[in-house]
Amino acid sequence: MISRTAILLYILTVPILLTASTAHAEEHIFVPAEYDAGVLEEGTSVNMDIILRNITRRNLRIVSVETSCGCTEAAVMRGEVEPGGYGAVRLTMDTTGKIGRFAKTVEVLTDASDEPFILTVRGEVRHSGDGPVDAGVIFRGKCRKCHLGGNIESKRGEILYNAACYVCHKEASSLKGASVETLLRAISGGVKGTSMPGFSESEGGPLTEEQIDSLVEFLRE
Repeated sequence: MISRTAILLYILTVPILLTASTAHAEEHIFVPAEYDAGVLEEGTSVNMDIILRNITRRNLRIVSVETSCGCTEAAVMRGEVEPGGYGAVRLTMDTTGKIGRFAKTVEVLTDASDEPFILTVRGEVRHSGDGPVDAGVIFRGKCRKCHLGGNIESKRGEILYNAACYVCHKEASSLKGASVETLLRAISGGVKGTSMPGFSESEGGPLTEEQIDSLVEFLRE
């Protein structure tokens, strides 16, 4: 015979399990979670209309979309989505100064949860025109806000890394093993064939030698 204690425990536990299950399910409300943008031409503005299918059993409303970088703007094209139906967001990406493979995250906020659905957009930018790619565009205009922020002159070490490097290199785990010479060369003069420009003042960048040395010291800790 099942004891009263066991029955009471079951009654109290089931609602908790159901709530946890529902909350977990809301993390996966759309497919796909990744979008392949293909090969894009450098120096152009590209529109990407991304269709998202509602895989839940409830009506969803896309409230807003935000991107991880200022060079990409996002807008809701179709926000009211029935179960099994399709919503749509449009991304407009400025590829000026970019080269090589990229991965951008898009936060899609719905009325289903306070946590956004994360869409990852991957692709490659190629340069087929004449002349070099102007990677230094990140130091100017709207790109500067994401890649440098304000008052860059006063920043050093980890604070400088978070302001000028984190947007592209994140936690820097892949950079920690590089030699001092490699880091100095890459930060000061840039990396040929990529979107990494030279950050040294002598290369038209915003950083002094002292600031670059502080970045190298932080990455070598």
